[in-house]
Amino acid sequence: LPLHDALPISEGQIQLQISADPGQYAIEASTNLSSWAELSNFTTTGSSFQYLDPQTNLQRYYRVRQIPQ
Repeated sequence: LPLHDALPISEGQIQLQISADPGQYAIEASTNLSSWAELSNFTTTGSSFQYLDPQTNLQRYYRVRQIPQ
């Protein structure tokens, strides 16, 4: 899925901007691109959504995965 932006905001937090069809999605993060942990999952009704990662000062990768219904 297209992850359009990963914007740093105050105190090391990251805001992700994602464009996707309405549905159910999981946001996952990894420090090594091998092991992934789910940070959140939710259902969207619009064509784009945002996720704010509250963890501060962590260097990690993100991915968005659609959850089959």
